[in-house]
Amino acid sequence: MELTHSVYTRREALGILARLIWKEILRGGPKHIGWFVRTLPLRRPSAMATVISESIVALSMCDFAEGRLASATTSSCAFSESDPEWR
Repeated sequence: MELTHSVYTRREALGILARLIWKEILRGGPKHIGWFVRTLPLRRPSAMATVISESIVALSMCDFAEGRLASATTSSCAFSESDPEWR
């Protein structure tokens, strides 16, 4: 029994994953690569789709916060360059 059902074809899902890796993870450099690798569920491969989905949501929220809220506060993105955890 499959617990999750994707609305995307396999080809579309691979395209989304490729864009996530190319445009967000690799573009972010070693810090983003390290962040993403640490979140991979190596002991529970069935959770991979959830981790990738949550990564996309987190990056989207970060982009929104940096673009729309930057004037009100400093960058609040969890993996921002200004965050001491990522130095």
